[in-house]
Amino acid sequence: MKKSFITALLCALFIITNAQNPGTLDATFGDNGISRFSISANNMDFPTAIVAQEDGKIITVGKSKFDNLNYSLYVSRQNPDGTLDPIYAQNGIGIYQADLVYLNEAMDAVLAPNGLLYVAGHMFDVDANVNKSFVLCIDEFGFENTLFGDNAYVFSEDGHGIVYSCIDVDSQGRIVVGGYRDDVFFAQRFSADGVLDTSFGEDGLAIMAIGEEAYTQSYAQDIKCVEDDNIVLTGFVTIPSMMGKYDAGVCKIDSNGDLISSFGTNGYIIDIPLGAYTEMALSVDVQPNGNYIIAGHNELYTSSENPYYEAFVMSITKDGEIDTTFGEDGYARLVPFPDAENNCHSIVVAHDGQIFGTITSYDHGTAANRAYAFNLNPDGSVNEDFAGTGLLPFSFSEPEVKSSEVTLQVDGKLLMCGYLYDGNNATEVFVSRINTSVTPQAGTSILTVNVEVIDAVTAKAQIIPNENTVEYHVGVVTQEQYDQLGEEAVVEAIRNDNNPLVGENECIFADLLPDTDYLMIASGVNSDDVWGTTAKVSFKTMPDNIDEYSNDNFVVYPNPASSIINIVSNVNETSVVDIVDVTGRCVKQFEISGNATLDVKDIDKGVYLMIIQHDGNKSIQRIVVE
Repeated sequence: MKKSFITALLCALFIITNAQNPGTLDATFGDNGISRFSISANNMDFPTAIVAQEDGKIITVGKSKFDNLNYSLYVSRQNPDGTLDPIYAQNGIGIYQADLVYLNEAMDAVLAPNGLLYVAGHMFDVDANVNKSFVLCIDEFGFENTLFGDNAYVFSEDGHGIVYSCIDVDSQGRIVVGGYRDDVFFAQRFSADGVLDTSFGEDGLAIMAIGEEAYTQSYAQDIKCVEDDNIVLTGFVTIPSMMGKYDAGVCKIDSNGDLISSFGTNGYIIDIPLGAYTEMALSVDVQPNGNYIIAGHNELYTSSENPYYEAFVMSITKDGEIDTTFGEDGYARLVPFPDAENNCHSIVVAHDGQIFGTITSYDHGTAANRAYAFNLNPDGSVNEDFAGTGLLPFSFSEPEVKSSEVTLQVDGKLLMCGYLYDGNNATEVFVSRINTSVTPQAGTSILTVNVEVIDAVTAKAQIIPNENTVEYHVGVVTQEQYDQLGEEAVVEAIRNDNNPLVGENECIFADLLPDTDYLMIASGVNSDDVWGTTAKVSFKTMPDNIDEYSNDNFVVYPNPASSIINIVSNVNETSVVDIVDVTGRCVKQFEISGNATLDVKDIDKGVYLMIIQHDGNKSIQRIVVE
């Protein structure tokens, strides 16, 4: 067993560098950069969105088939190493149904600054022939947040074929959803607790007529809250003279829900000169210079009967003008696989202006899909340092792979989700993490530290730096040692251990003392050699031989609670009760014997785990303090 924190430090630290070999898979994630998992036993899983938490954990949302007819909405969360997070929902996967209807699916998701996940979803009841959309709020542990809306949901009005296709959060924490209503662009805005904002649009509904009267239908696909809480929506509009053909559509509305007439033509752009038969604008993000980056695909024709698509990325100014300095005359055109349908559904812009996205190419000859990640420079040129060509292809043993969405972690690594199809009516979720050349910004270093107690002698730390951190150091010390040596001496020793970490890291501290109070301490520095605030997380190792046991031994009420929590116990001997926050920090500890009443008035509002330990056993229950 380790007797000093210096020994623990030296044995546990290691280095990972993000900027090495951009366009390569991150070998520290999953199986050489790729994590694969199934949601249900039916193996029909389709992810639609991916979200990166600041602590390095990764969320995907989508739909999963749970019987011959029905789909449920799912949310999964993975640890920074790609394993499913056991404290989230049910061992990392949550299954949700807005109603007992045939189709429940997630269209998009956003993580708000308050730590809550908002999912825009859609459902269809075949028997009733009714479409309905909803926003679902999920808390930090993967449970429905019943304090939001009507028991965690807000629903669209009936009778208008409303589809929520995209979601974002503005600077005031308000939830903004976009999509189409009666086949026309629309947006709605809700407060953080799910109340419709009737000051937005007309009684909470903003409907945007995109184009002239000849354009009778329009479908919003992505949404972005931009400067001054204005909103940009992208999608496509029908061309009545050409059945089944579309023009790309982009519109901009103000914080009141009104079209901004100075943007493009009366608030919208549809005349995008790509020279294509049909165009779709499917994703939007913002460059550091304030321009809007729009991505999608346009359909061209070869001499054959089969169409092919080229993916495009374009830059539009705040006023709705095409930035002709970007790419070639305002466009970057990407055709990773010739004579195929190259579809681009998702892009993301880094803080340094680099652009990343994903393309799925459908090959008519083999009837198979291929997936690619791509990287453009801020000026729209291909970044050939990324995978040598700007394009990273994905190869699997399965005959077909389809990508869904990309996002960036705080350390600059690229995440991509999608699904694999085995050719026998079975699909599987995949998540990949890719190295990039995105580097941290100068500024204050802030670290997020999560601690997982594995057993009586082992703890795991996940250290997540913000974008201003260039290196950091971490160590473990007993509470007793910390009190004896003082914070200054402990932190100084950690900072000078000659073992800096870069990027996202996971450290295993072994040989700890059982049933002992510890501190996990991390300290980061920025590019100006200025140290940020020291992160400290207290934890306690388990007693020897702790095993899981049923929550049936304990009944906890009320939940949510504001001041008092009652525990009804079938265990008459002394048990230890730890209340743990979302970072893994124990905020309060009790000893109980049989039934007990716990005072939680001094605990901050939020979601916690209550861990009850007794005689080598452990029970875990979720509680809410309000």
